[in-house]
Amino acid sequence: MLLIPTMFPIVKNGHEYSFQEGSFLYRSPAGREVDFPFSGRLKLKISPWTGALSLKGPQGSAPLAPLAENERRELVTQFFQRWKSREPESAKKAAFDYIEGQRQFLPIAFISCLIVGLPVGISLMNDSREQYMCTKVLQADSAVGAMNVTKFRKKRKGHYVLTLNFKTPQGNEIVGSDQLIMGNEGVEEEMERNIPKTVPVVYSPTRAECWSLTKDGSTNEPNWAKRRYFTAVALLFGIFFTAVSVYGIARSAMSWRRRRRPFTPELESMFSL
Repeated sequence: MLLIPTMFPIVKNGHEYSFQEGSFLYRSPAGREVDFPFSGRLKLKISPWTGALSLKGPQGSAPLAPLAENERRELVTQFFQRWKSREPESAKKAAFDYIEGQRQFLPIAFISCLIVGLPVGISLMNDSREQYMCTKVLQADSAVGAMNVTKFRKKRKGHYVLTLNFKTPQGNEIVGSDQLIMGNEGVEEEMERNIPKTVPVVYSPTRAECWSLTKDGSTNEPNWAKRRYFTAVALLFGIFFTAVSVYGIARSAMSWRRRRRPFTPELESMFSL
């Protein structure tokens, strides 16, 4: 039987960490127990966003954030020592995966945030700004025209996507699309014959990029509530994607500068990695 000097069990803010014969046991403040048998598939994980450590097993996870630094070091060291004494190959693989995981994740996270998340967020915020400005323009000065339905595509019975085109008297071309829902009752050929050839559009004579289809296709009044809704939604999603991307870039850069995860030297020494 392996005898290792220990400070366990550790009880911290209601979280209890202890070792049993052949396993590690975690008890949450709510009394939930999670057993980590050394014969099972176990992992030491670190959150790429918060840096919080946790143990993962088939029955659940055990957060190590409540522990002090020296307590976490003692727990991780003893956890792998006891695991190594029973399942050396599994313990070594888990240590290797933990140490090498950062090198694989950080470049992917950094590039994804930089070339996907951040541009999407900025684009959404810019769309929101343009919609807001165009709403002001249309409310101040607008004219009514008729957009030609150049083609249509059926999504399902009674539901069509219309491709629209309109040229203003000033020579500016407006191209857009809209959805037409006619219900699912009736003959498809008759439905398609009833698709209108034109739909009313409200546009700005001075800014061709500012235009809006009317509320229900039979009036000359844009759906202001719908425009305000989509403006707000685009803004909220833009702020969300931008904030998450900036945080991800900063977090990835800081982690890459550190390069080494917590307790890497102890694990490298233990397993000769």
